[in-house]
Parts: sequence; structure tokens; C-alpha cells
Amino acid sequence: VPQPEIVWYKDALPIDPVKMPRYRVLMGGSLQVNGLLPDDTGMFQCFARNSAGEVQTNTYLAVTSERVLASGSVQLPRFTLLESGSLLISPSHISDVGTYTCMASNSRGIDEASADLI
Repeated sequence: VPQPEIVWYKDALPIDPVKMPRYRVLMGGSLQVNGLLPDDTGMFQCFARNSAGEVQTNTYLAVTSERVLASGSVQLPRFTLLESGSLLISPSHISDVGTYTCMASNSRGIDEASADLI
């Protein structure tokens, strides 16, 4: 008491919902990000301030997609792209459940295939 002011930061910069319409602070103070993109990866900080003081917490959000994993430009610790084109996830976690899409392209076109990890 009184109700604190909640301010969110991404990578040490204040989040401005007007400039970043996909980011929304909900009534309880939680941050909602709609349509996650790899660019949303980063350090998020939440500050709660009132006349009694200030508290803060932070978390790191890593947003990945199969394209990022398969490009080889991003090395994620548990994900390895094998020469055969297969994706090795080791060790796998329950949070890895989902649909994985492999996309291959050359001068003749693009093809993709998907698999569900259960």
C-alpha cells in the first residue's frame, strides 16, 4: 500500500506499449508479448515502485524458431544440426514439446517438412 507503479524494461530500455504494440502490461502487472519473434529474445526486468520503496526482478526470454536453429548462425546448447539435416535435441526436456519444421532451399525452390515432438 499504496498500489505500486509497474514498469517493464527489455535489455535495460523501458518498454513503451505505444511504440511496441505487441507488448502489453496486464492489470496484475504481468507483461504479455503477442506474436513472439526471435527479436524478442532478451533480458526483461520488472520494477514495482511506490512510496514505501522499490522491488525488481528479472528474467531472460529466449525465443527460437526452427529457421534460427537450422541456420547454424545461432548455437543453442542442447540443439545440434547434424550433417544429414536432422536436428538432435540432447538432453530433451518436456518444454521441448511442439512442432518442428525443417526448411530446405536451393536454386530450384523451397521445401519443408514438419514433425511433432511429444
